Amino acid sequence: MWRFFLLGAFALACGSSAPQPVVPARDAGAFVDLAGGGRGYFVAAKGEGKHPALVVVHEWWGLNAWAKQQAERFAARGYDALAVDLYRGHVARDVGEAHELTRGLPEDRALADLQAGFAWLAARPDVDPARIGAIGWCMGGGYALALAVAEPKLRAVVVNYGRLVTSDEKIGAIHAAFLGNFAGADRGIMPADVRAFEAKLKEKNPDVDIKIYDGAGHAFMNPDNKAGYDEAAAKDAWTRIDAFLARTLSVTRSSRSRRARAHPTMTSAAPEMFRIRCAPSTSKRPARSSLERARASRATRSTARGASVRVGCIITGSIEHPQADVTDGYEPVMPPYTLRAEQKKALVADVRSLR
Repeated sequence: MWRFFLLGAFALACGSSAPQPVVPARDAGAFVDLAGGGRGYFVAAKGEGKHPALVVVHEWWGLNAWAKQQAERFAARGYDALAVDLYRGHVARDVGEAHELTRGLPEDRALADLQAGFAWLAARPDVDPARIGAIGWCMGGGYALALAVAEPKLRAVVVNYGRLVTSDEKIGAIHAAFLGNFAGADRGIMPADVRAFEAKLKEKNPDVDIKIYDGAGHAFMNPDNKAGYDEAAAKDAWTRIDAFLARTLSVTRSSRSRRARAHPTMTSAAPEMFRIRCAPSTSKRPARSSLERARASRATRSTARGASVRVGCIITGSIEHPQADVTDGYEPVMPPYTLRAEQKKALVADVRSLR
């Protein structure tokens, strides 16, 4: 009796429809080996220079055609994408097999494979290691969150109806910018639990954006989930994901000398709005005053190494500090965001003090 109850619960959790057969096609990417025996499907972004990158985490079905398509989609948008194969070669053909694979997946091994995927991307010459994020759906959403807890260098994470954490210790370890898309009719991850998680995370992390889609069921983003796919909700979720990743990971790289240092200068964007640019400077004085005291999780992790300094960016009403490294010569250019009067006054004073 309990076996059938648990099987039904997992089916509701990640969609009860088995993945639809896909006509074999030439993959856009290739499988790569990871440290510790893991593997992943990698698709490189086009173009020269260092790219942002994403660790892509599949649903409970495994690394199937849909999961690989998501990696290909992100690569087409300029991200080096690595879809880590948590099942190491196995793909579920039906709900029963998906349940067995999920139940038998060692959580420590799965997390180690994701960390190996992060390290593999960070070591690539065409990847900017300071701009790596993670995204997952269903079971993969929970593991993307687990990676955010375990990897302090992760820049951004997207959790789509994935399992959450509740302990203060784990929530406090999430330094990455966080985007969550959840289902209002989810019978596994309850909206009340999502709201409780959101409230606790916002106490620790200034960059949190969570949306619950009323009426949508679990796995609403996957069109292969014939019983639960919600086209309108999925379209909105994708719009949110693309905008979030563009904001948190897509930082313009400077073509200036690798010996260039950086400090913030201000350019007017519109009334009551500002844009922060990173310009070269010979100053060795690190950023200070209220910019360093701003409520931004990444500020505490961006340590100045000798000639490195921090640069300020406006982000969702708070001030963030991406690191400007002397060996890379960053030139962050962030979209303008509306500021409250007191924020604007403080920002102007800080920027002028650094000139």
